[in-house]
Amino acid sequence: MSDTATFNLLNRLDETFTYIDTVLKGTGKSIGHNGENATGSAETQSQNNVLVHCQVGMSRSAAVVMAYLMKKKGWTFEYSYKFLKEKRSMVTEKSFGEQLREYQDILGIETETHRVQY
Repeated sequence: MSDTATFNLLNRLDETFTYIDTVLKGTGKSIGHNGENATGSAETQSQNNVLVHCQVGMSRSAAVVMAYLMKKKGWTFEYSYKFLKEKRSMVTEKSFGEQLREYQDILGIETETHRVQY
């Protein structure tokens, strides 16, 4: 995934979300970025966590997590960004903010919707 505003993040979301959901539900194996088995210990597997990462952890991985929150929780881009920024202060919307706002429109999320507390 390229960290540029011209990279079409939206085209990769469905396959990425399928992978995340599979691991969170405990129905699949964790696979490392090179395709190697990355399941780790039985204790790690039972927690059903997913690490979404990129080289620096401020743009690409953050955009994927924000998009996931938007789709799964119905959160607006702004709310998802604020939530993630509180967890990881270096998160930026610089490269993918415009695409995520477009994704919000695609999902039909109204900007004044009721927001669930996190």
